[in-house]
Parts: sequence; C-alpha cells; structure tokens
Amino acid sequence: MKIRQLEAFNAVMVCRTVTRAAQMLHVSQPAVTRLISDLEESTGFVLFDRAHGRLQPTPEAFALHEEVQRSLVGVERIERAALEIRASQRGTLQIAGAPALALSFLPRAIAEFSRLHTGVEISLAAHPSHVVLDMVIEHRCDVGFVILALSTPAAHGELLMSTRMVCALPATHRLTAKATLVPEDLRNEPFVSHWRGLQARYEIDALFASHGIER
Repeated sequence: MKIRQLEAFNAVMVCRTVTRAAQMLHVSQPAVTRLISDLEESTGFVLFDRAHGRLQPTPEAFALHEEVQRSLVGVERIERAALEIRASQRGTLQIAGAPALALSFLPRAIAEFSRLHTGVEISLAAHPSHVVLDMVIEHRCDVGFVILALSTPAAHGELLMSTRMVCALPATHRLTAKATLVPEDLRNEPFVSHWRGLQARYEIDALFASHGIER
C-alpha cells in the first residue's frame, strides 16, 4: 500500500469520477485507474462498484476513507514541517515535567516563551519526576522539570525554587490551631494521600512508618 494509491483513492472519493480525480492529481485517467486497482489488490476487497460509467463507493471504501483522510493530513503536516525546517522558520522544544508543574506552572511559562519566540513548536509531557529525570539523561526530551528532594543527585540540574509541604485541613479541625504538625498529630486520622507515582508519596509514607503512625 503506497501513499500515491491512497491519494488516488481519496481523490476519487472526493471527486466521484476518475476524470476529475486525474485532473486533481495532475495525472492521466489510466494512471488513476491503475492506482485504484493496485490498492484494491493490496487491501483484498473492492472499493468501487462500476456501473453505467460511474464509480459507486462500497461500504468498505467509506470505512477506509476515514482512515485515509487522517493519514493524508498527517503526511501534509510532515511536508509543511519539512519546508519550514528547510527555510529555518521553526524549531522544536520537547519538555517533560512532573504533573504538579505540567498542569500549572509550565503551561503559563510556555505561553510566555511562545510569545517571545515565535515559530518554535513546543511539546509538553507529564510524567513522575523519576521518569522525567530518566528522559533527560537518555536525551528523550530537551529539558525536564522535576520535584525532588535536595539530597537527590542530578546531573546538569538547577534548583529553581524550594518550598515546604503543608497539610490541608478542614477549617474546623482540631489541628488548625497548631503552626507545625508532627506525625503523631495525625495518628488514626483520615488521610488523603498522593498517588503512588509521586516521590512525595514515598517520602510521606516513610516518615509515618518511621514513627509507627497509621493514618
């Protein structure tokens, strides 16, 4: 199955006649007919019923056409990208970030960056911090933003900010009067944990375990 066959098939589906499809593709009618025949042989089913000099798409043709349209759009996008890269009109920047950053801080930072640097295509992926760190080391992204303890060694890393963790409580809870909480304060308390993919979850679990506290 070749791109040219799919282009011919798409043209016939859009134009409904081989003549107009040939004009659309700037090729001869026999060339379009041959491409359609080759595609039918490749797929193993009939794409058009030929009656009274006209082509009637089969149900299989309609089903296939949806996928072909999506594929051709992708090809056109690649062609445009190649032209722009050739003309040095664009660059790419692949960013990976921990979910807490990828869902809040990074989109705003990317928006400001895009305003100052037009023509750069930016992708953003959200992953746990340890995955982001691996992606940076393995050169699967250009830059990564992670949430790590200061004791964690990282190559080519830079501390952007640091903050304390807080415990969110109902306004009427008995512990709201305390400025600082210790593990014992939360013994047998209902506790909403981070999901297990976050390093913070492991650190909090280890802290309570070291004090023998169950939440």
